[in-house]
Amino acid sequence: VLGREHPDVAKQLNNLALLCQNQGKYEEVEYYYCRALDIYEKKLGPDDPNVAKTKNNL
Repeated sequence: VLGREHPDVAKQLNNLALLCQNQGKYEEVEYYYCRALDIYEKKLGPDDPNVAKTKNNL
């Protein structure tokens, strides 16, 4: 088990956000992207490319 704050969890949260976006569930989109962003910033730092990608998606 990776744990709730593992970067791989953030990657899957990004995938969920994309799925919700395609379904028009925009409140969920924001939640998943923000959660992923929080994990990436805490675990990988603010300069990691995943942070930039998630901010762009948000």
